[in-house]
Amino acid sequence: MTASAFETCLLKIESTDPAARQEGVLALHRIPEPRSLQVLQALIADADPVVREYAIEGVNRLVRAGVRLRKPRAEPRRECATLRDALDVADEVFCIFRRNAAAIMAAALVAGVVKILIGAVFLLSPYVFDSARVIENSLGSMGPALLVIHQLFLRPFAWLTVGRAFMGGFLDPVVRQQARVPWQPWEYWAFFPVNLVQALPICFFAWVIIAARLGGDSFWLAIALLWWVHATLPLLPLQLINAGRMPDTLQQTWTIWWERAADGRALLPTFLIQLGLLYLLIFINVKTFVPMPWGFDFIQSLGTLLLADALLDPFWIGYRILVTRLLTGEPTK
Repeated sequence: MTASAFETCLLKIESTDPAARQEGVLALHRIPEPRSLQVLQALIADADPVVREYAIEGVNRLVRAGVRLRKPRAEPRRECATLRDALDVADEVFCIFRRNAAAIMAAALVAGVVKILIGAVFLLSPYVFDSARVIENSLGSMGPALLVIHQLFLRPFAWLTVGRAFMGGFLDPVVRQQARVPWQPWEYWAFFPVNLVQALPICFFAWVIIAARLGGDSFWLAIALLWWVHATLPLLPLQLINAGRMPDTLQQTWTIWWERAADGRALLPTFLIQLGLLYLLIFINVKTFVPMPWGFDFIQSLGTLLLADALLDPFWIGYRILVTRLLTGEPTK
């Protein structure tokens, strides 16, 4: 049947002549198309009993012929959380994680392999070493260097792998398409200077504090303030969203920091509490099932912390990405 035949049927159905309407309904039986089925389903509630009967027969006939209505494609929701409720933001992080959990955890295991290996050695140290003194001495001499290497060289890799996987959990098709594209080596080297911009000032101020030999509460307060500034700078998530355009990243970072930094900082405490509870839950479970003999308790606790950090890093990276998209006004699903 042509399009004109279908339109002729509609004209007959819309007429006031009962015979013409019935003829139009019967003619739809011979047009096995979804639009015919849709019209016949609407005519089941018609005032004319003959039209109703013909419509029911037509629906059954077309369904037996395999005609089905096309379901309209659902539009993705463009907004899911707002900056007004920190609990909604935290809940959305876990919701996005669930949509792509397998890929996110696989990326986290790859990105956190160094922390996992070191954490496993620390956790199993009573079965490998006779005394914890050997590990503590090595930790005191090599620990700061390993920490700097991790923050400067491995964090860009973690953001590119875990961050891309987390973006795959968004419903926004543009974000999902960006997440599906494998990252290239040049993106790491584009990420590296951005990471330096964020990390080096923090390292410098930390060195000044240590060189000044601040002790007690003032030292830890200064460290906490430095970390707070470090945690609220949107440099790394913006670099991931901008796909390597460093000038755009620096410009947007300054704009967000100047105009909306307070909004981002207001969300942080609630999420940190939830994340801290997850760390505590992992620590309690490990301590329940893994014996921690005296003398090794500090090293094993540190190993547990490293393992927990490798597993929970996706939530921290995901939180930073989501909040940054909220601050920039991007769709969050």
